[in-house]
Amino acid sequence: GTQIYDPVIQDILNFRKALGFMNSSYPFSDSFGSFDTREQFLQSATDLYKRLHKFRADDSSRHIPFEVLTVIAYDDDGNFDVEKEKTMSKMFKPCSKSDLVTYEDFLQACDTMYKKLRFFLAAVENASKIDTVLERTANYFFVFF
Repeated sequence: GTQIYDPVIQDILNFRKALGFMNSSYPFSDSFGSFDTREQFLQSATDLYKRLHKFRADDSSRHIPFEVLTVIAYDDDGNFDVEKEKTMSKMFKPCSKSDLVTYEDFLQACDTMYKKLRFFLAAVENASKIDTVLERTANYFFVFF
């Protein structure tokens, strides 16, 4: 079965740091670009696709090879993470025959990621507000009863 561990202070600090990073104007990287709005995000994704497009071997292709995207599956030591590749494959859905990622698939995958990120941040904010209300309610009962 799955074991549940109580978080330690370091876990909480890491989570808060990650939230701060995700909530910034540059949650992916400076090179990806800023996106305070969905339109800015889609423009940054389009710009990235154009930059990645330069790495294709076939100049006549309008698509980028999936292997160009899998470069991020390598860690600093040059080890390849197969699980990251599988996740990316599910996300970007390269054409099975040619292993190419179309502009439309790339943009759709990025847009889905954007929506999930915004939904997650909203859920965390809502949970934080609920936690604050529950804490105040508990403090009220503790002081008056």
